[in-house]
Amino acid sequence: MKLHYLKTWPDEFQAVLDRRKKHEFRKNDRGFGVGHRLVLQEWDPIKQDYTRREREVQVTYISRGPDYGIPDGYCVMSIFVPV
Repeated sequence: MKLHYLKTWPDEFQAVLDRRKKHEFRKNDRGFGVGHRLVLQEWDPIKQDYTRREREVQVTYISRGPDYGIPDGYCVMSIFVPV
């Protein structure tokens, strides 16, 4: 099972923690796949540094561009956030 570390801005990171955000829109440059795990690492764009908060989620479905209005080379991943 593949593990991907991804920089995530604070608002989006908190939305994942609150289980309001259940998807990730990303450039499809890492070979993302269903069953892969994403380690979302909170990034502070003002300090230009990681906050040290992170959350691991699992990819449950992927829609890839250029279908579904997704730009070519990008994807939308449905994610499962464990309790």
